[in-house]
Amino acid sequence: MSRRYLLDLADILRAVGLDVVEVSGWQARARKDDLGGYLDGRPTHVMVHHTASRPASDGPNDVDYIVSVSPVAPVANLYISRRGAVYVCAAGPTNTNGAGSSKSWDGGVPDNAMNSWAIGIECANDGIGEPWPTLLTDALVTTVKALCEAYDVSPELVRAHFEWAPTRKIDPSGPSPWATSGKWDMNAFRASVAPQPEPDPLPEDDPMIAIYRPVFAGAKPTDAWIAASGGACRPATSYDLTWANDNGVPVVDVVDPLQYANLVKAAGL
Repeated sequence: MSRRYLLDLADILRAVGLDVVEVSGWQARARKDDLGGYLDGRPTHVMVHHTASRPASDGPNDVDYIVSVSPVAPVANLYISRRGAVYVCAAGPTNTNGAGSSKSWDGGVPDNAMNSWAIGIECANDGIGEPWPTLLTDALVTTVKALCEAYDVSPELVRAHFEWAPTRKIDPSGPSPWATSGKWDMNAFRASVAPQPEPDPLPEDDPMIAIYRPVFAGAKPTDAWIAASGGACRPATSYDLTWANDNGVPVVDVVDPLQYANLVKAAGL
């Protein structure tokens, strides 16, 4: 069977607007058992982790540990810093998951073998109650969406480390759009990265007048943007955003939670 490195990782993430940092040597980096890259048909999963590291090590210090300092380096394919920068660390399988099982979700991965089947993402968080910055969670959602689309990974196969190894792992956890504390609600996370159905465009005789983007304090990356016409509101889609850009329709920042609540009600959400 042939092997391949994911040499398009950086390009895929940069194309969706992420702040991408390429770590020297990432294109040929992989765990010893998988030198040469992923076997045919893999990766099938995206695995989400937190680093359990303090803010003082954010960025390059965490990355150094992932790619060279750890005794089981490389530890992950991607690392996302607290400011939302995505570091591309390895193009081949990494030592990020350890012992565990995918049987609980019928993942099809042999026990204790997820390292060779997944793209591993490490996110900067101490894991003991540190709130997750919006810049990081937004970047994580965008990253996972892009990976699923590029590598044909089902959102159902986006999994937490604690789902793979429930008796020994808690990551990802902590205050975020998917948890007030403790382990994340991964069903909610998967819903946030799943493709949304494209509704019919607004009628030509009732053209779009604006798209409203929630940016008020407490807004979550999963909160819907709202497309508005002269007589209707509905959740905005990628089609709407493209149409708005092509036709000079403004994207309006909503800073008032009450205004957003009224738009959501009008859209029937």
